[in-house]
Amino acid sequence: MRFWRELRNPALKCVRIGHKPGIEFRRGYRRPQEHRYYVCDGVTEERDVCLRCKVALTGDWRQTERQGFTGFSWPKDQADAFRRDGEYWSSHGFRNAA
Repeated sequence: MRFWRELRNPALKCVRIGHKPGIEFRRGYRRPQEHRYYVCDGVTEERDVCLRCKVALTGDWRQTERQGFTGFSWPKDQADAFRRDGEYWSSHGFRNAA
């Protein structure tokens, strides 16, 4: 019975045996900060999470990569979201901690 409860609610297994550490990452675009001639900056950020229940083990995102773009072409809905929010996240995922 415990197997089915933990299958439906993975946080129960984390309570029983502890969190499974991993890394959550996201890639996207932000307004440029260093050089004014860039259209946007491509950003990659990571933070530590539990791969089982997806709870953040550290609250802050750390930036691992930033690259400026001098020209870029987007579909209208993505460009509107970027103008409105100042950032647009194009991909998101999880991986094992190395």
